[in-house]
Amino acid sequence: MIILFPLYHWFDVGAELTIRGSVTILGAEIESDTSYPITFKMTSKGWVLMCGRGKVKPAGAPAIAVGQQDNVETWLPLLRHKDQLAREAAAEASGWIGAEGDDRGAAIKGLLTALGDPAWEVRRNAAESLEG
Repeated sequence: MIILFPLYHWFDVGAELTIRGSVTILGAEIESDTSYPITFKMTSKGWVLMCGRGKVKPAGAPAIAVGQQDNVETWLPLLRHKDQLAREAAAEASGWIGAEGDDRGAAIKGLLTALGDPAWEVRRNAAESLEG
């Protein structure tokens, strides 16, 4: 996980931010692939990168390329991870990168299973991924 900036009191834990295109926010420059947007989630430690493809340049730090090697095979096993945040990210990523191509069937099968996850956030991400 990449922690980008500290927790600011006006952002609630659990808030999510999805970026398509380019933006500078809280000093970080973010360039996202519009077909696989970069998503962050606010945790008690700050904003955490969930998934997406592009470049992230935190304030005062070098740019980091993210999601360049992402594929359905790498994300699907994380749908069964013990960490809820990993499962949430996997459910979202599997929808974006599994939307087209040969891996679509595997992504759909994994997402259908994720609809039974105990965490509502994972179920929501799986449902949104299946809808899209």
